[in-house]
Amino acid sequence: MLLTALLSCPAGAASPRLLDLHGHPRALAEFTGNGKWVLLALWATDCLICNAEARHLTAFHEKHKNGEAVVLGVSLDGWGNRAEVLEFLDRHGVTYPNLITDYASGAALYSRLVDRAWLGTPAALLYAPDGELMMQQVGTVAFEVVEELMSAP
Repeated sequence: MLLTALLSCPAGAASPRLLDLHGHPRALAEFTGNGKWVLLALWATDCLICNAEARHLTAFHEKHKNGEAVVLGVSLDGWGNRAEVLEFLDRHGVTYPNLITDYASGAALYSRLVDRAWLGTPAALLYAPDGELMMQQVGTVAFEVVEELMSAP
């Protein structure tokens, strides 16, 4: 597990092709810097850890969505695999918003945002309410660290 805290790359620094589940182009900056913490989860349908973690991300989202934080998923399966993405979301009861991009674009997004090489899914980024990147993690999300960062003064 790789964990880095207190980074300073804004979400608007990169603009890969991100589509919502209806095919409309979206920008990461639309979701960050709006007064809430955003836990950005990059995932893929064939990632075993992503499959196991989806319910935990949903629980975190449900716990915080009316308060201080939300989860935003980004599937790296590509628009051509939208049906598989929707099936994954349905199978795991995912309630947080999700975007779709292709694997190469997702890897490039991650690398630009954190200034590190892409290691694979799952990966998570935590944005503060002002849009500042506060944490990056490859592997299973350390929700206790996320909660600590969110409660720090």
